[in-house]
Amino acid sequence: MIPVLPPQVNVQTIMAQTNATLQDFLTPTSYQALAATKGHSYSAAQIKTDLTHFLADDKGTVRLQHQHNSKLTTTLTSQVKHLANKDGWDGAACAAYLNLLDTKKSTVKTAQQDFKAAHEIGSTVYSKMYHACQYEPRKKVLLLIEKQFGGKIDQYGMLQLTNQQFKFYPHLGPNSSFLAYFAQTVQKIYRRKDGTWTPLSMNVPGDQAIHEFRYWIDRQDLHYIHTYFKGKTNYAQMMDYQNRYVDNLYFGESSRLHNKFVLGQLPSKQVNDKILSNDMHGEFIFNMHTGKTVSEWNVLKVSQNGHHVNENPDIVNGLTQQQQLQLLDTESFNYASPLDEAAHYDLDVSPASASTPQKPKPDDEYLEDQLKVDLKNKFAVPDYDSYTEIYLGPQEVSQK
Repeated sequence: MIPVLPPQVNVQTIMAQTNATLQDFLTPTSYQALAATKGHSYSAAQIKTDLTHFLADDKGTVRLQHQHNSKLTTTLTSQVKHLANKDGWDGAACAAYLNLLDTKKSTVKTAQQDFKAAHEIGSTVYSKMYHACQYEPRKKVLLLIEKQFGGKIDQYGMLQLTNQQFKFYPHLGPNSSFLAYFAQTVQKIYRRKDGTWTPLSMNVPGDQAIHEFRYWIDRQDLHYIHTYFKGKTNYAQMMDYQNRYVDNLYFGESSRLHNKFVLGQLPSKQVNDKILSNDMHGEFIFNMHTGKTVSEWNVLKVSQNGHHVNENPDIVNGLTQQQQLQLLDTESFNYASPLDEAAHYDLDVSPASASTPQKPKPDDEYLEDQLKVDLKNKFAVPDYDSYTEIYLGPQEVSQK
């Protein structure tokens, strides 16, 4: 017996049933992105033909459960129009979204669930769309930070996230493949053909936002560990994470930069220890005397919606010395690939480091917010000769 295939509705049918046009689905910039992938200019007719197939799966159709399910087709049309025109996705990402449809079980309810997931950074739906997106690397990175999260640098030089429709996927963890892919996309922006790296600059639109977005990723990583893992201290929660995902952490990185001291005083022995995810992108700092996380997010006051921070430099006067040090010794997500020292310095370390006689550089390559700029005039980093790494692995640390 010949199996009966489920009815098929392609994009042209969806448009016909809802009186939508291609312009409703995609913005002009999306046409340009499609043309760039094909390598030649399009006529209006070619755009219409190719874009229709681009929005569909490899068979030129999107399978739906019922051919005349007008509510579902109307829902999908509205969603794709929103994804393209409001959220900034190109045709390839919209096609990836439509191709997530279950061939037999898609309903208005499941479409609504998928649409919700498309606004959770790092979810399966969002990740597939982001991988499919054909924008060049800078536009692709800023699509997430500026367009979708609404990232804006405020008057104090701190990145605020203003779009409440987008948030991080709650289960997005430090070893996620999405964060690794995002870091690789950032690398493509700054990697030169000869293998060296272009420095991030305050004078290049978007560079400061890209640099400071690392701290918002940190906040999500901390939320993930503190929410889903057990332990009497933050460090114990981290070890629970390590125990559940064997070989998932890296303990061999120096913590020197995260043990600052008051300028003019003698540095003390190591107190804070840095632990990395095994891909070395995720970073965590712990006070080994208390087991508590050392982080700027313990100090900065975040609004109820979780997107705005009160970082007025005047608040420094009301902070204890320990709080000020947390702002400086804080963790920071790393864009560089594991053990690539040149990339790590240029992409992660240098943008957060002021010019010094030992490492002079243009002022515009210092991309921190004003609060950190002011604080770094009060504290110093131990030099190599005066610093000794005490905590070298989980067994030594766990005995403290």
